[in-house]
Amino acid sequence: VLVGQASEKTLWLMGIFWAAPILLDVIKKNSLMNVLVVVICILLFQSQWGVTQFVLQEDLGMNILGESKLSADEVGVAKFSMGKIFNDGEGGSRKIVRAYGPFNHPNSMGGVLTIGFLLSCMASLYFGGSNGCDNRGLPLFINVAEPVILLGAVLTFSRAAYLANVLGGLIFLLVVFSNKLLGGGRRLRNKDVFYKMLILSLIVVSLSPLVFYRFIDSEDVALPERQAGWRWAVGIIKENGLWLGSGIGQYSVALKDYLDRKGVVYESWQIDYVHNIPLLIVVEWGAVMGFVLALGCGVLVFKRYGRVWWWLIPLIPLLVLDHYFLTQLYPLVVLSLYLVVLGYWPGRKKRFS
Repeated sequence: VLVGQASEKTLWLMGIFWAAPILLDVIKKNSLMNVLVVVICILLFQSQWGVTQFVLQEDLGMNILGESKLSADEVGVAKFSMGKIFNDGEGGSRKIVRAYGPFNHPNSMGGVLTIGFLLSCMASLYFGGSNGCDNRGLPLFINVAEPVILLGAVLTFSRAAYLANVLGGLIFLLVVFSNKLLGGGRRLRNKDVFYKMLILSLIVVSLSPLVFYRFIDSEDVALPERQAGWRWAVGIIKENGLWLGSGIGQYSVALKDYLDRKGVVYESWQIDYVHNIPLLIVVEWGAVMGFVLALGCGVLVFKRYGRVWWWLIPLIPLLVLDHYFLTQLYPLVVLSLYLVVLGYWPGRKKRFS
């Protein structure tokens, strides 16, 4: 497994899955709360970074920390058109730069902040009730962090992140009103739930005009690009057969060879990972190994996650509509932490562990 571009990611993944359980077991009994607070703090900072970029419509000059150069006039920057109603003063439609944070693309930030939103929802269920928490400052911190992280995710204008956050919000409400899907939590009072949903709804409603223009942007080519990428990936799989894969980290090479053989005209920027992690794994690992991996994941979910497997559902649109959780190191680390935290969540079994 430790070959080529996969080696660094695999080492990180192995390190997290070995280190996190040890930390969660040997630190004091509220270690899970500490892990959550640290992760939420980091994502809260990155969300504020993205919000500031959106307000200024430019980068903050922190290129040394990996920030991209942002401007509405910059070539290659992810932006969308506001239509002919809002012009730029030169006869064209005004462009809105999406929030990047410290990432190289807003979709990556949207996915990572979605995990932050899910963690904050789970934390508010377990630690955030005003009707009984030993640390009185913790509910306040969580209830402040939750809408700020969601705001950052909304301003990335990632449609996959939107769908994932909607699913996460629905699961949150389902858990609140059933109190069965996530055991071990404190039942939130109706007043707490009302204020929380009111604030989150105000964020979404206030930004709905921008979201509307993002969805109807006539210059957007994301969907056709993804559809073409999916077709090419399926074509490579058919050529490879059931057993053969292109090799870990070799998707771009395999795609270029496939398009050249088929005589497909393409641009250089189209030689990129397919925006679908299951397809990417099958292309690189082979159909049989992909099936074995999926079977192993299913067994893990059944055995390890118990009643909290519902919180894996919001990940589906992020995994099937993009690739960054597998191909970029930091999103992979955050996803791994989320899976570890979920695997140690109180009440995942019928009895407390």
